[in-house]
Amino acid sequence: MGMQKVTLFPDYMFKGKLEIPSQYLPSIKKDIDIEKNNVGIETPYGWTTQKQRGLRGEFLKKVTFLIGNVFSNETKRTFDLSEKRIDIIEPYLISIKPGHSYQINIERTRWYNACVWLQTTNKGSKLLLENFNPKRWVGPPDIAEYNYQLIPQENQLAFWPSHVPWGFTTNESMTDTVLLIMTINIPNRDKT
Repeated sequence: MGMQKVTLFPDYMFKGKLEIPSQYLPSIKKDIDIEKNNVGIETPYGWTTQKQRGLRGEFLKKVTFLIGNVFSNETKRTFDLSEKRIDIIEPYLISIKPGHSYQINIERTRWYNACVWLQTTNKGSKLLLENFNPKRWVGPPDIAEYNYQLIPQENQLAFWPSHVPWGFTTNESMTDTVLLIMTINIPNRDKT
């Protein structure tokens, strides 16, 4: 008798290139500079903006809405979301200096996280997704994979489940890696 392989409790990650209109690019760079100089918070790894404050730059807001539309279109093909509202929550910027990384963290009360590389090289900080489940200690290390790294490219976009621990690897380039990060949620609503 043959055995059947079944996928159990799958998580889905979505990745691809965000099509940002070329006329937005110079304005996005200006918005990044304004955010850094006016509200950027210096950190050991570079700088960041406050999640709770949101982004003020007009073109960064346009990119945030564009990401929301891409997420909505992609996830509606995978999940039954036809009558659900999707909320983009707390967009913020992270900039990682050469030779630095961004620590692993988790967003437990959200559904998905998203990021887009606004400035990077192929040696910039990679998205690092960790698998911290109990299986990590039961299987042979050469069979099980305990992390996933997404190689950066400018305008590379990724969505991953918020319960998956994430961070960014060491920036091995000579320039800062600048990322737009946000969380995504579907509010609990009764259909009436």
